[in-house]
Amino acid sequence: MAALETIPVSVVTEEKSSQGKFAAEIFSSGERWMRGAAPWVVGWVLSVAILPIPGVHLSVPLWFFGGPIAAYFLYRTLHKNSRLEFDCPACHAHIEMPLPADQLPPVYIYCPKCDKGLKVDNS
Repeated sequence: MAALETIPVSVVTEEKSSQGKFAAEIFSSGERWMRGAAPWVVGWVLSVAILPIPGVHLSVPLWFFGGPIAAYFLYRTLHKNSRLEFDCPACHAHIEMPLPADQLPPVYIYCPKCDKGLKVDNS
């Protein structure tokens, strides 16, 4: 199971700042191997299973090469972001928002309540 790690962050506007927290699921090496092995095995099993079916057998290269490609992208994923939680320094609203998996602090975001530009950085 991925370990949930909470990191304190600071949220800054031009003149004000506040504190918040960033929670991310961190994958261990073994979990990354298992996440990568699953699509590889499924791709190769499907490519062998559909080989004798006329017409559908044309998709064998897709499954044969797609399995390892999907495995590579899942294996190199080190973390899965959960949420960013903070009080907006401009409007003082409590904000909980998800971040895409490719974003880690420091990031620049907009407050969903007041549309003020915010910089989220590690504390």
